[in-house]
Amino acid sequence: MKVKNIAKTIVFCMIFLFLLNRIYAIFSWKDTAGDYTSSMEVFYGLEENVVDVLFLGSSHSYCSTIPAQLWEDYGMASFSMAISGQDLVSSYYSFVEALETQDLKVVCVDLFGCVLQGYQDEGNLYRNLLPRKLSMTSVEAVNSMVETDNKADFLLKWPIIHTRYKELKKQDFVAMNPVYLGYTAEFVAEGAAKLDFGEVTPKPIDEKEQEFLIKMIGLAQESGTELVFVLAPYQIPLFEQEMIAYAKEIIAEYNVPVLDLEEISEEIGLDWKEDMIDYGHTNHWGAQKVTAYLGEYLNKHYELPDHRGDNRYAMWELDLKARKHEEINYYLTKVCDMQTYFEELSRLEDYTIVISTNGEYISETADMADCLQMLGGFHEYYDGNNVWVFDNGENIYTANGNGALKTLPLTYGELLVIVSEQSTNVLVDSVACQISTDGVNVIVYDNILGSVVDSVGFEAMNAYRMIR
Repeated sequence: MKVKNIAKTIVFCMIFLFLLNRIYAIFSWKDTAGDYTSSMEVFYGLEENVVDVLFLGSSHSYCSTIPAQLWEDYGMASFSMAISGQDLVSSYYSFVEALETQDLKVVCVDLFGCVLQGYQDEGNLYRNLLPRKLSMTSVEAVNSMVETDNKADFLLKWPIIHTRYKELKKQDFVAMNPVYLGYTAEFVAEGAAKLDFGEVTPKPIDEKEQEFLIKMIGLAQESGTELVFVLAPYQIPLFEQEMIAYAKEIIAEYNVPVLDLEEISEEIGLDWKEDMIDYGHTNHWGAQKVTAYLGEYLNKHYELPDHRGDNRYAMWELDLKARKHEEINYYLTKVCDMQTYFEELSRLEDYTIVISTNGEYISETADMADCLQMLGGFHEYYDGNNVWVFDNGENIYTANGNGALKTLPLTYGELLVIVSEQSTNVLVDSVACQISTDGVNVIVYDNILGSVVDSVGFEAMNAYRMIR
């Protein structure tokens, strides 16, 4: 009888832990950078000893360093564990944690962390602590970073995240997109200006930041890891320039290199008006210039292996494809000419394209017919309400106006096609995507990034004017 009771207890505990783990995955803190993807969580999923170059720091770092570009140019296996608001204390513990599974060759640390003084923004504290696995390292991180009396909440996590039921979204219930090595692309150019105060007087940084600056240098020496401090270009106010100058003096005492890219912004070709999202961050074009300089520096000064062609690094190839898709998607959404738009569609790979005709669709219109033919599969046309679905250039489904209800799987969701005598409706993950009620609609779904990147309508009664 005792054996049965013990067995029941074990089974109950296993089921309880499974359910608790599943519920936690739903309620857990999701970093908004990377579309609900946390670089820390992705890092935990990596194989051991695949990362050679690690980037640590704040949004200044993850907005300016592109692992995919380093992979494409040099075959460098780099990864960014940068997180919004990450100070030198958090960078240090991320360094410690990374060394537990990775044989790091070089660690590049965001020097902006030296001007921070703890975490006035509680959200940044959550981002830097909650994704960490429970370990002695995470316990030490909490003790060092949390200055209030609720340190246990950051270790247990449930006291903090249990109220997230009020803000849950569909993304919380689906698998995380693993195509993320820590870089966040921004295609906005609001510009900034370089501030020049001449020679500045160094001013002391926060005592804790100074302590962990020195500890980080010591950790690099102990582990045999090369350390580089990097200051990404941003509009630096005087008081921050003074603290950065102070930190540089400390770093110089240990003969650790500092790459001040704000100081040499002209040398790297940075255009402050076109290459900045705002006063504090580079956009994608600025990041390309920063990464090009960093890649050349790292390739010149350190012996880093070229892993291209190695199957263990398939994730880097996939990340490169994903980053190229981000560029393609940005430029596609800027096209406003029907002919050019369909030409671009005909060249896409790893996309699902849905064409639907609705209402007063005029199939005999030569220009539209020619455009549709670019995609292939349009051997005949039908007046009225119709849908064609293309996956990676192949016509995989057609509904010809006589009624249809079809669900098709997508990378991270599903496509629902509804065709009746009155109308067509195309929904992606229960969201209607059609624009025009009378004419031709195009929905472009990125199979790599797992999202709708464009929805366009062409109005039949208005010379197929293109609308979004």
